[in-house]
Parts: sequence; C-alpha cells; structure tokens
Amino acid sequence: MYMYDNDETGESFYDEDERGYDSDSEDADHLKVSNLENLKSLRESVNWEIDKERSEFLCQFNSLIKDWEGQLPNLRYIFRSEEIDWLLTEDIKKNSLFSRVPIIDFVVRTGYKDEPKLNEDGKPSSRRTTPLHHATVRCSIFHWDIVHNLFKIYDRFDVNYTDDSGLTHFHVACHWGCNEVVEKFLELGQDPNILVEKTGDSPLHLAVATDHTKIAELLLKSGANPNSINMVGYTPLHTMSKRFVDDYVAKILFKISDEKYRPVQVDARDVEGNTPLHLALKCGGGFLVKSLLRNGANPNLTNAEGSTPLHIICKREEYFDADLARLFFLINGNLHQTLQVNALDSLGRSPLQWAVANILPYEVDVLLKHGADLSSFVFPTESYFGKRFESQLDEVSLNFKLRLASAALAVAHRLERRGYKLDRSDAMMIMTLFDKYGLFEISIDHENSWYRDDNFAKRAKKIILCPDLTLCDMIQLRPEEAAKLLTYSDFFVFIHKIYSDYFPERPSEVCAVNLHKIISRRFFRRWGLDSFLELTRYRLPVLCCEMIIQLLVNENLWHICLAAAEQIS
Repeated sequence: MYMYDNDETGESFYDEDERGYDSDSEDADHLKVSNLENLKSLRESVNWEIDKERSEFLCQFNSLIKDWEGQLPNLRYIFRSEEIDWLLTEDIKKNSLFSRVPIIDFVVRTGYKDEPKLNEDGKPSSRRTTPLHHATVRCSIFHWDIVHNLFKIYDRFDVNYTDDSGLTHFHVACHWGCNEVVEKFLELGQDPNILVEKTGDSPLHLAVATDHTKIAELLLKSGANPNSINMVGYTPLHTMSKRFVDDYVAKILFKISDEKYRPVQVDARDVEGNTPLHLALKCGGGFLVKSLLRNGANPNLTNAEGSTPLHIICKREEYFDADLARLFFLINGNLHQTLQVNALDSLGRSPLQWAVANILPYEVDVLLKHGADLSSFVFPTESYFGKRFESQLDEVSLNFKLRLASAALAVAHRLERRGYKLDRSDAMMIMTLFDKYGLFEISIDHENSWYRDDNFAKRAKKIILCPDLTLCDMIQLRPEEAAKLLTYSDFFVFIHKIYSDYFPERPSEVCAVNLHKIISRRFFRRWGLDSFLELTRYRLPVLCCEMIIQLLVNENLWHICLAAAEQIS
C-alpha cells in the first residue's frame, strides 16, 4: 500500500514538481537517493505492530534525519497517518526542558500536512487523539514552539479534533496562545464556549490560565461567556486570580463584558466557597486585588471555612510581607468600605489570631492599627501556632532560623506594645518554637576581628537601627547595654530588610547572629527569672537569682520555665 521509487511501475517517491533538485549533479543525486533509500529500507524492515521493532526504528529514524541532506521526502508515500502520529507523539514524550524535538521539526520541514479521516457520511471525523493533545499534557510553557509547529502539521480548522477527555484542538490553541489558529477556528464558526468535558473548562478559562490576553479578548468579542463555571466552580475570573499576574486581562474582561451587557459575577463562589478575591489574596496578586475591589468585590464575604479575605491574608504562605495587608486596607478605605476586622471563622479564630499563629509581625501591626480587638484576644494554642513552618522542620539555613526567631519575638513585642499582657504560657509557645526549629543552636564560627572589616564598617555607619543608634554604634556597646536600646521589632526589621542584602556575606552573618543572641537573651532571661523565683518559692533574694540566671543559656532558661509550668499544673 506504500508508494516507493519503482522502475517497473514508474511510481515515484515524489511528484515531478516536488523533485526540485539539479538532475545534472550526479553526486547530489547519489546523496539524495541514498537518504531516501535508507528511509525506505528502514520502514520496510519494521513490523509496526511489534513494540520493540518500532522502538528500534525510532532510534534509527532519529539518527537518519539528524544529518539529512538533499531533497526532503514526501512522508505520505512512506508512512500512514497513524504512524506519523506515533512518531510525533514519541518525540513529545522524550522531550525535556531544554531538549529539541527533531522529528517534529523534520516533519514540518517536509511540508507534511495531516488529513482527517472520513466517517460513514463522508465527513471528517473529529473524535481523535492527536500529538497536539499529548503536547498539552506533557509540555511546559517553555515549549510553546512545539505546539505552534504541530499546528503547521494539523492545520485543518474545519474539523476540531477531540480526545477522550473532551479536549479539542481549539482548546489547545487557546491554552498555548496560538492567536492565528484561534482566529481561523472562529472564522469557520467554532463555538467560543465549547467546554472540555472532563474539567468543564471553557476556552476562556484556558486562555486566562496562561495569560494569553489577545486570545481572551478575541474570545470575549466573539461571545465567550465571562461567567462560565468549570467542575470546581471556577469562573475565568477565579482562574486568573490563582496566578500571580497583573490585572490587564481582568480589565479587558470587565470592560468587554460591560459593553456586551453581560456583567462579570465578581463574587461568584467556587465549590469551596472562595470568591476570586479570596484566591487573588491567597496568591498575592496585588494588582488583581485592586481591580476586583474597584469592580465591586465584597471584601467581607466568607468561604466554606468561614474565612474572610482578611483571614486569607493572615493564612498566606508568603513570609513576613505586609504589603498586601496594607494595600487591602488602603483600597477599601478609598472605596469607603468597612472591613470586619474581628470576624471569626468556623474555628472561632480571628484574623489577628491567624497572623500571630503564622508569625506575621507586619500583619499583626496592620490589624492592630485598624481596630483588631485585643480585649478578647486569645493567644494561639500549640495546635496551630507555627504550624505553617512544619514543612521546614529540617531547614538548617542560617537565614531561615534568624528570620523565624526575629519574627516570633517581634510578634510578642507588637502585641505588648498595643496593650496585650503576655503571660508565661504565651511566652512558652515562643520558646517551644525555638526548641522545635533549632533556634537555640544558632551560632557561627568567627574571629573577634570581624567588625574590623572595612566594607562592613563603612556600611554599618549608615544603618540606623533605631533613633540615634546606628549599627556601628550598636556593635561597640556591651551586650547588656545593647539589649536595653534595641527592641525585638528593631531586630526583626534589621534581619528582614538589611541582613544578607546589604553587607559582605561573612560580617553580615556574624553581626546578625550576635544581635540574635543579645535580643533573644533578654526575652528568655525575663521569663526564666520569673519561673526561677517561683521554683525557689521566692526564698532567694532577687539579686541572687538574677546572678544565677545570668550564667544560664537560653535553652536552660526554657527548661526552668517548663519546670515551673509543670509545678503549677
């Protein structure tokens, strides 16, 4: 059933107009015939039904096309369309981040075009899984060129191939940003609201999921439903809210939808009760948060867990970043919208409790400035205090330990500064965190001359830790004096805004560790002394107890607090 060069039949590997080479060049002819004959021989020797033979052929085919010279073959005369599909799919399967796809490139160069199979009525059959479907599953965004090249092969837009999941070529084109392909499909009458059967995703879901603005705009202008809901309850607005992107696509969505008198349901809820605003805050999309609020998003709606957007901000995985919290209050203030700062979720926890539990000093500060109620505040219990860090129990980096230690102390300081009375059980929660994450062992080997580093000294003079005190001044003070001048919040700001970004690496580390020892020491001495006095039933003079405490390290002081707590219980 295949057509090869044949002296007896006159059948040719090429049509006459496909030859395109100089027949007077015997050397060129010999080379071209050699390549063609090799390919013909390879294909004839393979039983396509045997996996092993196909695999061996694939390796040989790759080697042959790698150094191919001369006239390119007409693949339709050598392979069946199913075999071409298999070769292209295998090329996709072995693809990695930086690898090439030689078979796809070669097939494109040959000018091969896929032709649809006809059904009983003589019309093209659309039920078929093609390499484009496989590419969508297997390739990353870095391989967009693979999909674009495959559309040069599968370039029929009057038939929309659909795999078993309901994913079509039109969906693939929207997902991968193939603008011209999408346009051609729509020109031929493609429904812009066709859904992927398995997921319920519309073409608009797929376009915004990969930030393809032009395609999203084209779909909307062609009648795409901006409120289409997929299997998990996501509208296109939910989908884009899960991505850390700007708000350009959202602006287009709101603008075009308004023009078509089909308003976007900005507060639509997914199956977990989340609105697009919940998701945008969870993913840190500040620009999108602005756009959602300015287009009517309700800042106080709760999801299935009873979490308001403020709860979401305080549950985020981002470390120690209050920009989103500040932005949220600022925008709502400008819109004259009142936020329910003290709302309780289904577990009875307020945003402030979550901010403390997740050790977010900036968020604690912002909430307290905007009316978070301390009179009814209950310090988080061990069941959820610091839980978000459990995935990092094995983290040993100095940077992580310093950031966590400074943040925990800063949270306590900011609560007390606003009038909260920290008790020993609260302090014990912080001490237990030190033990759990190895914060007692923060240390670094160094020489006493570290502070004489010229670059360090110059920069230290420019760093203001607190009013009238530079870092250079601080390191020249005795530890006891330094501890009196520097607050926990000052240390937190130093670690998070200056350390590791401002100094030469070694002096910066040594300086940070020394400051950590000074600051954390004050916290442990305070609670260790009270506990020691209780254990001795106040029989020793306070001055004597202070001298004893002075000789103990932080971990010893924690054990004293533990003993006192056990004695009371």
